[in-house]
Amino acid sequence: MTAVKDNHIKAAFINLYNKLKSNYEKILIPLAEDLKKLHCGREHESQVREINKRITELTEQSHVLSRLRSKGYLDSVLFIEQSNLIAKQLYEAKKQRSKLFEYNGFNDEAARTEELIAFLKKQDDLMESFDENIFSLMVEKIIVKSKIEIVFRLINGLELPEIIGEEVV
Repeated sequence: MTAVKDNHIKAAFINLYNKLKSNYEKILIPLAEDLKKLHCGREHESQVREINKRITELTEQSHVLSRLRSKGYLDSVLFIEQSNLIAKQLYEAKKQRSKLFEYNGFNDEAARTEELIAFLKKQDDLMESFDENIFSLMVEKIIVKSKIEIVFRLINGLELPEIIGEEVV
């Protein structure tokens, strides 16, 4: 195991943070979108498409029902009865779709990537000196690859390498 100076790790983290802060829209946002797509998984893709089609149909039925009621073609009692039935079916369809999304392990990574994006958006400036709190919020683990390279594993599982050697000023 190679020993790495604390200052080298801090300098590498500052560099990594500044790269992410400046480029999170190019790096993390597409990653979050891809994770959300993978979250569903290929095996459930056709089921989700069918459920989405059903949700669209039910939503359209609800709109038609509302238009019929607003024009006076539909009795209030019948309108309420049908609206409740459609609302229940919509709820069940959305619940079924959510269950399909939960089957895949990408949910946690997508959520943590969203957390990183939100955190970086809130930060005003680039990092000039090491901040222990930011480090703790973003980094899950440090992996020493060699005397000159370490890898930061972020809270979303993303592993980003950094070259080390320059000390923090």
